Order: sequence, then C-alpha cells, then structure tokens
Amino acid sequence: MIADYRDNPQMELPRLMYSYELKRVRYLLQSYHRTRLNKIEKFILHILEKEEVLNRLSDKEKAYAQVSCISIAHRA
Repeated sequence: MIADYRDNPQMELPRLMYSYELKRVRYLLQSYHRTRLNKIEKFILHILEKEEVLNRLSDKEKAYAQVSCISIAHRA
C-alpha cells in the first residue's frame, strides 16, 4: 500500500501517517510482549505451581517460564 503512494506527491502526508501508525503499533506490541515476559519472570513460581495459571500461557511462554525457572535455580 505504501509503495502505491511513493510517486504521488499529494499522497506524501497519508503515506507518512500510515508509516507512523505502523511504527506505533509495532512499539505497542513490543511493549506488551516485554511487559508480559517481565510478569512471567516476576511471578514464575506462582505460574509453575498452579496448573490453571500455566494453561493461560502460550506454548512459547511456558517454555520461557521453564527455562527462566531453571536459570534462576542455577543462580541460587
């Protein structure tokens, strides 16, 4: 879609707005993901001992929680 507007000077502003909106959404998703991983690290023991809570995580988040728990155990 952005490529369609490259050669048209009248569409420069909409192209820029579209581009900025994509960057904003990308930032929001990265921030959400970062926050979610931080919460997994913070509450890792609670998450791993409660099956109900563990089932709320995606497969990748479960793997991350297990690897983080092992990492924490080795540091202690």
